Amino acid sequence: MKKLISALTVVAISLVFAADKAPTQEEVKNMSPEERKALFEQRTGGMVRHEAEGPAIVVVDARATPGKALAHFERENIKAYGSTPGLPVKTYAAPVQGEPISAAQDILAKESGAMAIVIVNGGAATPGLTVCPEDRVAAINADRYDNNEILLLKEIWRTIGFIGGVGFSQYSADPMQAVYSKEDLESMQGTALLPTSLNALRTFNKRFGITPAYSLPYIAAVRKGWAPAPTNDNQKAIWEKFQAEKERGPSNPILIPPPSKK
Repeated sequence: MKKLISALTVVAISLVFAADKAPTQEEVKNMSPEERKALFEQRTGGMVRHEAEGPAIVVVDARATPGKALAHFERENIKAYGSTPGLPVKTYAAPVQGEPISAAQDILAKESGAMAIVIVNGGAATPGLTVCPEDRVAAINADRYDNNEILLLKEIWRTIGFIGGVGFSQYSADPMQAVYSKEDLESMQGTALLPTSLNALRTFNKRFGITPAYSLPYIAAVRKGWAPAPTNDNQKAIWEKFQAEKERGPSNPILIPPPSKK
């Protein structure tokens, strides 16, 4: 993976601003990692992050004594995508009235969310996980998992996968596995969806207007129109060049000759 990232960095540096006498791929290969990073930041402004947007995945801990499952989920949502929350989520602890699925439906309508999940103390006779994909709601019975916060974390991610249309994963480190007992969940290595499963959420995300967080070079963010104000000289130079080109047109426009007369 590191070799792939390094190769992509070499290509990116060589291609960006090709008209401004960018170094050849061979020259970039001979640079130190620090020199490559400095050149990349000079040419692109470095990487910037677009925060997650859209209706939230709402997770409510309705147990008599709320635990740490929500905090674990928020942390894993950051780790799964990078330095900031990858999916738009809203979590809080609050009691619910009535049957858990009905309560989740009420929460979904109140929050105008993408899906709603409630964690309850449902007793030993209630299923551990009840998912209603068509209604985009689910209930997790913490009593069936002995209120183990890590097992509840896994079930939160599995619920997101089930409602989001993610199938079972071929990777054992992904919680999207067939589970037939608490022991199956305990033996599972992964605590959050892997990139392949997160990518499989794209149809759901598009359907309900969710844009997960992502990163781009600053120059690309400027061109797409969402770049933040520049924070260093490299970004400032890119910003000013782009604004100048907007006012006068590109410095090297593509010239299309008029059609010849027959």
